[in-house]
Amino acid sequence: MKPQRGQSRWGGVALLAGLLGSAACGQPFSAAAGAGGGGSGGAGHGGAAASGTGGVAASSGSGVAKCPAASCSAGEYCESASSTCQMCAELGRFQFGAPVATGVTVPATGSSALYPRPDRDTGQLFFVQQDTTIAHQDQIAVAASMPGEAAWTQGTLLQQLVGVYQDSGPLYISAPSVLTGLVANSVAMSTAPVLLFDSNRTTGKRQVFAAVLGAATPPAVVTLPGGAVRASRIAISLAATPPRFWWISDATTGIERLVTGTATDNTPGDVPVLLDSDCPTTLADAPWVTPGGERLLFASVHTSAPPACTPDPTITHLYQVVLSPDGTAPTKASPVFPGDTNLDTDPALTTDMCALLFARFDDQGNGQIYQAPRN
Repeated sequence: MKPQRGQSRWGGVALLAGLLGSAACGQPFSAAAGAGGGGSGGAGHGGAAASGTGGVAASSGSGVAKCPAASCSAGEYCESASSTCQMCAELGRFQFGAPVATGVTVPATGSSALYPRPDRDTGQLFFVQQDTTIAHQDQIAVAASMPGEAAWTQGTLLQQLVGVYQDSGPLYISAPSVLTGLVANSVAMSTAPVLLFDSNRTTGKRQVFAAVLGAATPPAVVTLPGGAVRASRIAISLAATPPRFWWISDATTGIERLVTGTATDNTPGDVPVLLDSDCPTTLADAPWVTPGGERLLFASVHTSAPPACTPDPTITHLYQVVLSPDGTAPTKASPVFPGDTNLDTDPALTTDMCALLFARFDDQGNGQIYQAPRN
């Protein structure tokens, strides 16, 4: 059943904790219309303009040109507070303008488009199609950005993964060696890029898999620290030393929560997150982390203020929070779009760090991919 506005994706907090990662019935998360987060798939890719002001190239230097009268160059955005062009790679100011729908079209008419994650190498966008069947099957699709266009276009199913599975959380990895020690050497030593995703392909478990793109071999299990029965929603900071992973796991406790670890860790570490309500989140879902591990984007249900800290599964937001080098969140998270009542989830930055991508549901429970520029 696809969710209606105000419904929980899983029908309640307890069920939410037990079923996260299955992605079997839609993903309602409300967000808001204001500030918070950024990134982009490069100039000309992804429906997001190359700059935060419309993508019109300008000869001005960063922090010098006034905007939007003189639009910013690729890799820059117009900072609304100072009306100057700033580098998108700088994360000190981390907020966004109003979201707009992208041009991504799902392969099956009427299906939802969820979990957008861009590919830095080609400008493609990997995402999840949730179809309209009773099972609401989740399948991974890819949309290309045509040369000279400023939007992703028609999506097609990734044929090497097509099957009667619930696949979700696609994450493109151009250098699979980051997975050394976690996956078969044939995958970690591949010269071709790899797509990570989570799936129910193993009976009785939900696991993260790695598929060598374009290969005929079946996906390989990624053995993350902790030996969880349910592991899903993987994120990586590739530029961190060593690279660090975040994912949703039920390791040790049997309760799904956000954890972090490196390829050499034996057990994952919990990542508790305090929301703006001064209460801990019940689950920091759908994590995405900036390449250097500086900030975490996630989706969470809202909670009331202390001392009750009561989770309300009908009110959810996109959040962002600063991370420590050990992958934990020492400060409070901030809502990306404060006060908004839309149902938003699955945040990620585009590869140039100039825009936020996410999935938004309408009143009928249909999901579509949106983007919001840095401002």
